[in-house]
Amino acid sequence: MGWVFVGNTLESRPLRMWTSVTILDGYQLLRDPHYNKGLAFNDKERDAHYLRGLLPPAIVQQELQANV
Repeated sequence: MGWVFVGNTLESRPLRMWTSVTILDGYQLLRDPHYNKGLAFNDKERDAHYLRGLLPPAIVQQELQANV
């Protein structure tokens, strides 16, 4: 179990270990090397983390970025 904010209250909820939860967004997310995936953010992630306009419109897999 873990603690999460729901509105203004703190509630105990089960945690899913396979999901990545971050409170960073936008510029802060891109500056953090632990979370920054470069151009590999898909459309859903770009919207959720307010990355529209901060990254070029191209989406490139992380594996391809590593090979370049």
